[in-house]
Amino acid sequence: MSIKPQTQQQLSLFSLERTSHRKIPLAIEQAMKMGAALAISISGGKDSDAMLRHLVALHRAEGWKGELFAITADLGRIEWPGTLEHMQATCNQLNIELVVVRRQKGSMIDRWEERRQTLIKQQSVNAIAPEFSSGLRIQKEGDKPFWSSSAARYCTKELKTAEVDRYLRRFKSVVCAVGIRAEESSSRARKPHYQVRNDITTVALKASRGLCAREHEAWSEDAIALWKERDYKGRLALTWNAVFDWSIGQVWEALGTTQEQLEHRRSLYQAGSVVEALSGWPAHWAYVSGNSRLSCSLCVLASSADI
Repeated sequence: MSIKPQTQQQLSLFSLERTSHRKIPLAIEQAMKMGAALAISISGGKDSDAMLRHLVALHRAEGWKGELFAITADLGRIEWPGTLEHMQATCNQLNIELVVVRRQKGSMIDRWEERRQTLIKQQSVNAIAPEFSSGLRIQKEGDKPFWSSSAARYCTKELKTAEVDRYLRRFKSVVCAVGIRAEESSSRARKPHYQVRNDITTVALKASRGLCAREHEAWSEDAIALWKERDYKGRLALTWNAVFDWSIGQVWEALGTTQEQLEHRRSLYQAGSVVEALSGWPAHWAYVSGNSRLSCSLCVLASSADI
């Protein structure tokens, strides 16, 4: 599904002076100059909002010729209210297309129900014929939750990445920008700035397993050179963590606000002045209500304040 902006407004929230100091990785610059499409993956959260505004301005300033669009995976009723509307309004303002993808078999909550039913059936099989299932290590429904967890993040893989990849397969070369930041966690800090997007890249260019961050980046550079040598045969896809080194202060700056302004708005919101608190706010309303991040409204990794 594709939602196109209804307005033709021209918007430049970034002067070249404010964006030029953020260096473009050589591999990404090469791919973009070779005509790769730039898919900006957004969720409605502050980081992807900031990345979206930055990359739209950058794409136009650099004069890259490949297709430019935002893409989001809609998870259904588990999303915070107003998330899709917020993303669409932002894309309208930036005069950029928003592509919305969804899991064909249903939403995140539908996927949880499927998993619950699967566990129930496995439990039944184990109870009826234990001699056949004892070696399969089948988990009963009560052994582990049927919803997503830090160890079972099929929510991200199946409902987000896989659906975005399904759409991106239409491009011969594509860079998918993702709004993760090293500052968020130690595990994210170990990720590469950019890497080959293996699931949709032609076999000859896929990265080997077990590479460290720098090795992934080096492999990406080699993959671009090899793709060019092979006369651009097959598909080349890259993932670019475009705001990887940004601080939270830079994120709010890119959105035209500050942490101090956010705290002021939160005070107004808590005092009951909701309209005043949200008037002119550039990010999702949930941040003003107290959220530190915007994931699913029932994300198992969210803080108690966000829940």
